[in-house]
Parts: sequence; structure tokens; C-alpha cells
Amino acid sequence: MFYPGDETVRGASHLIVTAGFPMMLKPLRMRTLPLRTIKIKVIWPDGTSPEQSNLGFQNLSYPRQAVIGNVAPQVSGGRGEFTLPEGFDYQARASVSCDAGETIESRESKPVQHVSVRDGTTPSELTFMIPGPPCKLWTPE
Repeated sequence: MFYPGDETVRGASHLIVTAGFPMMLKPLRMRTLPLRTIKIKVIWPDGTSPEQSNLGFQNLSYPRQAVIGNVAPQVSGGRGEFTLPEGFDYQARASVSCDAGETIESRESKPVQHVSVRDGTTPSELTFMIPGPPCKLWTPE
């Protein structure tokens, strides 16, 4: 969308934003992005699934932005879903926090590069493999 609500750049207004200078703008209208949901599978090398794992998706168009939503949502029993805005490419990974006695061992899958979420190219499922043998899940006390 182009301000103040035109679909083309020809109908757009130019805005000059200056620090400390108040502006009154007409209401801004934005298009809703279509969403796509991808099924998620997280496994250990032996094919079993971690009790709990976390997901991180990063939009490759915004490399300085944290993972989408600024949180890593949980996946229980190795199965879950993640919903993403269409029209972008993403990098994704899964992680597990293992109870290593006095320490917490964090294990991450290799990143899945360039997950394309576009018409006809969105994968229906992504599988993430956490390295090493299955471990005991770390839980806060």
C-alpha cells in the first residue's frame, strides 16, 4: 500500500519525517497478508521425538530482526505447526534444552535455509533433526 491508501505509487503522497516535529496524518490502511501454516516435526537421530522443543523462524528480508514474534514457540512431542506471512523467505531451526546436571545444554538443528512461503512453493511439512542422542529435558524449578 502507498500512503494515503492508494494501491499505486502514482497516487501516493510523499512524507518527510523529522525528529521532534509532530504530524497529523490521514488514517492509514494496510492490506492483510495471506498466511500459510506449515506442519513441524522435530526428531532425534534415532527417529524419536523430544518431549519439548522450540522453533525459531527468521524472515530473510529483515536479517537484523529477531525471530518472528520475538519468541521461540514450543513444540510438544515432536509435532506442531507454525504460521507465516506469505510472500517471504525464511530461515528456520529447532532447539532443545537438555538437563546436563549442573548446566543446561542447548542443542539446535541445522538451519533450514530459504523456506519459501509463496503461492505453490510453501512446504507442507518441515522436519528438524536435533543432533546427538536423546536427552533429559531441562525444566525450570
